Amino acid sequence: MAPAVSTSADIAAPKPAENPIEKLRDEVESKSDYVGDTFVKEARDMHDGVTPERPIYGEAKLDEAKKLIDDGIPVMPLPFIPRKKAN
Repeated sequence: MAPAVSTSADIAAPKPAENPIEKLRDEVESKSDYVGDTFVKEARDMHDGVTPERPIYGEAKLDEAKKLIDDGIPVMPLPFIPRKKAN
């Protein structure tokens, strides 16, 4: 008896909505504010109580992100590049 082997024609590429990284991107973008390159300042201001806390995402240089972590400010890298938005 021959084994059942799928061919490339039988294998469909995942639809964009099925891609877990795209699903994460959609969720982050719909539930968070994009703050762009002001991310470090916004995160620090929220941590220090200067501004109210809210979910944000944006961009930071590696050394700036490490400094936030060293200062006890919880941040994490996202597995995608943010779509550019106007602040």
